[in-house]
Amino acid sequence: MNVLRKGDTAIISRWFPSVHGGAGGMAEVQRKLTKMDCIIEVHDARVPLSGRNQKFLERLRAARPHLLVYNKVDTIPRKTVPYLKKIVTEKESSSPFPLHGTPLFCSATKNKRIDKIVPKTVKLIHEFFKHNADFAKLEYTIMIVGVPNVGKSSIINAVRETCTGLTNMATRVGAQPGITRSVLQTIRVSQHPKIYLVDSPGVLEPTPVSYERALRLALCGTAIDSLVGNELMAAYLFNFMQTRGITSYCNYMGFDKPVDSLPELLRGCASMLQSRRKTRNFDGTGGYSVKLDLELAAKFFIMGFRRGEYGKILLDDEDLPSGVQGWEVPEAKDVE
Repeated sequence: MNVLRKGDTAIISRWFPSVHGGAGGMAEVQRKLTKMDCIIEVHDARVPLSGRNQKFLERLRAARPHLLVYNKVDTIPRKTVPYLKKIVTEKESSSPFPLHGTPLFCSATKNKRIDKIVPKTVKLIHEFFKHNADFAKLEYTIMIVGVPNVGKSSIINAVRETCTGLTNMATRVGAQPGITRSVLQTIRVSQHPKIYLVDSPGVLEPTPVSYERALRLALCGTAIDSLVGNELMAAYLFNFMQTRGITSYCNYMGFDKPVDSLPELLRGCASMLQSRRKTRNFDGTGGYSVKLDLELAAKFFIMGFRRGEYGKILLDDEDLPSGVQGWEVPEAKDVE
């Protein structure tokens, strides 16, 4: 399967429906902007360059201080983080409204560097408005924006727990994109200083730069799997891993050595899972046939990546310096 076909970008809009951050979501964010003191943009560390809506974010940065936060840093190699900070900052430096400070890499689920978000945000607000004599506030309202399903709600809950000790979820968290459909009520996450965070619907670049970047975003869960196609995503992931010599899928998928093709991978996995499905015969013989469920095997393969079973893998790795690998894989174990 050729997963890098040309001229297929027209179908991408169907993978990322407007309810997950199209024009309506961006317009809603802009309407609320005047009531905000700062914008925190949350993105997935595995795809630091894919899908960010640059033009829209530039408009936000022109009006308000902006902090770029990369969530899920625990899913990429630690050694890549300094390089990614430099790469992102340099790419943004040519913008008429460049980044306000260095990106912050953190993890909401592992509570890594979550405690840095509030101090950095308050500092940015003071620096941005330092020449505004009318700006003197004892409390701040901050909007969280970003691509669907990158953990915006998880960041809000993690910041709230870090600052207040409250462990109950203040906003819904889900594995599917689009849990947040509209701007919600403010949620107090800190008392000293008094800070409120506002969740928002996913704001995605209208058409990702390339078909390949769209597939990377989809692998990270920012699209609707059924619209993209699990076998298509599995084909891209297998091609990505194969071209880089990553074979850490073997243990998870039940192989004692790497395979040469996606069909071999999916058939072997379906056999391991003992997964079959009944399909209608259209060859004139009528009736049904029982075949291996390759769709379920593709889902299983994708889930292994999302759960980190294959190690720490950076998908946007092409800008790393020569000799710096974008992956760290666990040691191989014997397959029983």
